[in-house]
Amino acid sequence: MEDNIETVFILGAGASYEFGFPTGEGLIDEINEVCNGIGLAITFRINNFPRYSGYDPGSNTGQSYYKLYFKVIKWAEANFYDPMFTLREAIKRLQSGIALSKSIDNFLNDQNDPEFTNLCKIIICITLLEAERNGPQEINEKRRNDFVPLYNGVDSDNRKVPPDFFGLRQTWLVTFFRELRSDNGRDGEGMEALKERLQKIAIITFNYERSFEYFMRNAFKAYQSNLTPAELDELMGVLNEQIIHPYGTLGSLDDLPFADEINNINDLSVFIDRIKIFTEAGENKERAQNWVKCAKRLVFMGFGFHEQNMEYLGITKNPNNGGRKIYATAYNVSEYRQYVLHKRLNPMWVDQPLVKKRANQRIFIVPDTCKTLLEEYADETFPS
Repeated sequence: MEDNIETVFILGAGASYEFGFPTGEGLIDEINEVCNGIGLAITFRINNFPRYSGYDPGSNTGQSYYKLYFKVIKWAEANFYDPMFTLREAIKRLQSGIALSKSIDNFLNDQNDPEFTNLCKIIICITLLEAERNGPQEINEKRRNDFVPLYNGVDSDNRKVPPDFFGLRQTWLVTFFRELRSDNGRDGEGMEALKERLQKIAIITFNYERSFEYFMRNAFKAYQSNLTPAELDELMGVLNEQIIHPYGTLGSLDDLPFADEINNINDLSVFIDRIKIFTEAGENKERAQNWVKCAKRLVFMGFGFHEQNMEYLGITKNPNNGGRKIYATAYNVSEYRQYVLHKRLNPMWVDQPLVKKRANQRIFIVPDTCKTLLEEYADETFPS
């Protein structure tokens, strides 16, 4: 029930950077790389090179990606009148457009071409599917020290290796799980108590990927070894009820396993309905706004505060209505932008002196990572 929600965690792209997902300009760069790969596949197709069958003399990962790119060509052949020319021109249009747009979501929303928008959705999903599989061997050397990936490869039986929880301690995910399970320091709570606690939080994530759900499923399983599959499914069922992806998702972990082998994806059309533009994102809007309206605390992590997203949450006018506390990260944000953010979160604060005493504060801007915010304010942000 919405009136039972104590804390709403609102996640933006920055919340996923700690475990390998691109944000902002990085996402544009990676979409551009995928477009380049599709462009090369078009060349192979036109010239009837052997690689059209999916063959690539490079790594296994390279073979998988090329096979996926060729599936984009097959999708285009089924949906475009002149598929090779239309696809190539669409790729160029996408590469130019995203470089000029404020965000990927803005770019999609500004298009008035359903076929082009559908192609863009497919390419975005391909980019994020590749990011999910950014395991230890695939991380660019330049970024290797920036994050710990969730995907940890497969064992000799081709089964996924659980995430590296030891390494993931440097991310906010482990801190979140610890605080969720600790019940203010009292471990050992039963299943019913944990489910009740889950029902006191809500997650609104503006990301398409499923990293949070994947981590939590594996963390529940690893933390309590005697948890039966049925109990794990029950816990995840409760948690999933508390999660909203306003702009859709790559798919549930049941429909499309996290970091699944790319070759297992047969029909790219499924992503068209899974990804939403602004005008399509109305399915859970009222429920999300009710969560925000009733919550005692709002916690923004890696969030960009774009106008459309604030409108979706229903907090464009006075987000601090009712005296709720608001916490937000502002990583690598200047002091001036933090000042602007403070005013954005609470219009009533304008021209008033900053409250110095923490007990009287209502807005907390943390110019650091999501992990730092949760560690600093864990006692205040998690339900009792």
